[in-house]
Amino acid sequence: MIWIQSLLAELCVPISPKALIWCDSSAAVVVAGNPVMHSKFKHVELDVFFVREKVAAGILQVGHVPGSYQLADILTKPLSAPMSLRELLNAQLQRLLGIYWRLLMKELETIGEYYAKLCDLSNQAFALREEYSNTKLVRMVLRSLRERFSIKVIVIEEAKDLESLAINEFVGSLQTF
Repeated sequence: MIWIQSLLAELCVPISPKALIWCDSSAAVVVAGNPVMHSKFKHVELDVFFVREKVAAGILQVGHVPGSYQLADILTKPLSAPMSLRELLNAQLQRLLGIYWRLLMKELETIGEYYAKLCDLSNQAFALREEYSNTKLVRMVLRSLRERFSIKVIVIEEAKDLESLAINEFVGSLQTF
């Protein structure tokens, strides 16, 4: 870094007075900024003294960056271990559940259009080994119906038991009434 700064200075390229070096080791950041040598230091390389000297002179600044954000590691270290299949499935199910609870019927949307979206979500969950019950799907439709369907819902509730009603029967009833 010092070499690059001197090269840029010779080429009359403006540079910031203090170069910033990012490190993913919080211990290295502390050691670089602490002028006191501790007895716990073992096998300290000469580079540490050079960096400490430059930090003390105000030429370098050492900052901490989490390892997951250290872009240079792509070139020097293997990628982190992938998530297990169960963790991946759980993450996808959580995403679907979030979509499921935010899914509301739009003002001009028909029952058929809304039901198609709901079926798509249900099928995605089923592919992840999570099955939504008919009762849960009926409740979902009831929760998100617009005000214009309230009379239809009252008529269906009086005629049928919603707890035992299949979702496709319920949607069919909404479409015909």
